[in-house]
Amino acid sequence: MAYSLKLTTPLFRQALFYAATIVLGLTVALSELDQGHYGNFLRYACIGLAVMVIELYLGWSEHTRQQYQTPIPHIDQLSKYSKFLHHGVLPLITYLSLAGFTYFNRQIHLRVVILSSAVLIFTLLFINIRAYYTHTVQIIEATHFIYDIIKLIIFFCACDAVFNIGISFELGAWGGVGIATISIGLMLLMIVRYNKLELLSLVLIVMLSIAIGALAYFLLSQNRFNPTQLSLVTFLTFYISSAALHHEMDHNLDWKIIIEYIAILALAMTLLYGITG
Repeated sequence: MAYSLKLTTPLFRQALFYAATIVLGLTVALSELDQGHYGNFLRYACIGLAVMVIELYLGWSEHTRQQYQTPIPHIDQLSKYSKFLHHGVLPLITYLSLAGFTYFNRQIHLRVVILSSAVLIFTLLFINIRAYYTHTVQIIEATHFIYDIIKLIIFFCACDAVFNIGISFELGAWGGVGIATISIGLMLLMIVRYNKLELLSLVLIVMLSIAIGALAYFLLSQNRFNPTQLSLVTFLTFYISSAALHHEMDHNLDWKIIIEYIAILALAMTLLYGITG
């Protein structure tokens, strides 16, 4: 089906409306948090979550009115289980991750950036989901990249929450275990989406995630870095690991690429220790 996405199209307006409504609910929740009303924060955050559930349901309901589904390269391969994860669980986790990040990081200037980005992220996500269930192939192809972006967002926000909780409650090694578990889950989603569920990929995911968790625990045990610094370095490690996994799935991972990634990570670690003295 030929279809071009413009700011005036119903698909865009509808997605933007729900995205803005969700973020508005989160904004109100955060304003209540600033006043120390933790109960109201949870209530308004749950309202935003409920709006998201409604939008996801409406997107899915479009599929029930279709008699057949147009084959979509590299997207139509998704199983029903994978569709549930990517069109249901992943959006909900994205919302919860952003809510958790803004809970622990209450700087106004940072909040504006996060919430503005959230409107764009959810708009693209809702456009993609609606386009999928209405078989608008061109729009699906143009917006499917949003899933890779939100996995990175989830990991960074989740790391920040884990580090904040870990420092506050002195979780020690459990912080590293939590981050390794998050890494395994998100990398598994990546290979399931691209239908690359192979033994070597699974082994690589576990090894990379254990390494990420070990690095997180090592940095956390230093007691010299704040949660944001820890999250940035851990996020960079996850990003590099995900890129290496992509290369492995494309069967072009070699030592030159591995050495390049190690050098980038070593540079980041040097800068981190240099900044903190």
